[in-house]
Formats: sequence, C-alpha cells, structure tokens
Amino acid sequence: MTTFALQPVTALDYAWSSAARRRSTARAQRLVVVLGVFVAVVFFVVVAFGGAPSNASSQQVGATSSGQSVTWVVQAGDTPWSIARALQPDGDVRRLASEIQRAYGDDSLHVGERITIG
Repeated sequence: MTTFALQPVTALDYAWSSAARRRSTARAQRLVVVLGVFVAVVFFVVVAFGGAPSNASSQQVGATSSGQSVTWVVQAGDTPWSIARALQPDGDVRRLASEIQRAYGDDSLHVGERITIG
C-alpha cells in the first residue's frame, strides 16, 4: 500500500498567492495604460507641432535676407501676402507682398511653380 503525505494549505498561503497575482496583474494593467497614454501624447505632439506650416521654409529654396534673391515653390493656398509673411516673419511685409504682386500678380501663382523674389 502506498502512503501519500499531504500538506495542508492554509488560507494565508492561498490569500498571499492570490493577492500577489492580483498585484502583478494590476501593475501590468497600469503599465499598459501608462504606455498607451504616453504613445498617444507623443503622437498628438508630433501631429500638432511637428509638421511645418503651409508657408514654411521647406518651400523656400534660396536665402531670405534682404537684398538676396529667393526662390519659392508655390503651394496650394499661397498668396503674395502669405509668401511675404513666410519669408519675412517679423515686421511690415507690404513692400515684399507688393513686389511679388507686381512680378507675378494674384492670379498667376500656380501650385508647384518656382518664383524668384528679390
């Protein structure tokens, strides 16, 4: 005849292992939530602030300093005023906008066209 020795499992042993599992599961869930929120925030920041404005320097081919020639690639929605503001972010842009209007007019700007200013 075979004899088995059984060790009693106390309620404390069971409660400890169950609590440890719950703690571990809760910690993993919090980690997943925190990582998810972090990824969402990074995505929002990149989308909201990472892209260049429609009239930013990515469309500009030359220098922007006064007296130098600048080549600008016209994008959808560009106007002489928006191009002038993009090339000269500070100060009065009326003179630059007038120069662009005289050279190219309002209606003759076409997407993808390279215009030279200056």
